[in-house]
Amino acid sequence: MKSIIFEFLLDCNHHKYDNCGVKEIHYLSEIKFMENNFQSTIPNIQNHLLLGVLTTLFCCLPLGIVSIIYAIQVNSAMASGNYSVAQVASEKAKYWGMLSLWIGIALNVIGFIFYFILGLVGVAI
Repeated sequence: MKSIIFEFLLDCNHHKYDNCGVKEIHYLSEIKFMENNFQSTIPNIQNHLLLGVLTTLFCCLPLGIVSIIYAIQVNSAMASGNYSVAQVASEKAKYWGMLSLWIGIALNVIGFIFYFILGLVGVAI
């Protein structure tokens, strides 16, 4: 769509013509400025959904589900334009995802330690 508008403006030689089918055509530089200005006002907020899904599958199921719920709230808040709520939900999704990751790692390490210690003791007895 953008390239069609730009080609249309190039065909009109960047001037304001009435015979191009548009009453008023803005200069190409003005349109680029408006597009760049509009894109910079929308913040880039990560939803951490991948972290939530992976920690749910491989680490700690209950905390990973909480992370997924907050990650989904980020997407819905961004869609409605409520960026402050999206930022808070993003921070909570990351917090619960990382907590799930570290608890999952700790439980796996403890499980391996008990497995090898009890396994070796069971073989010796």
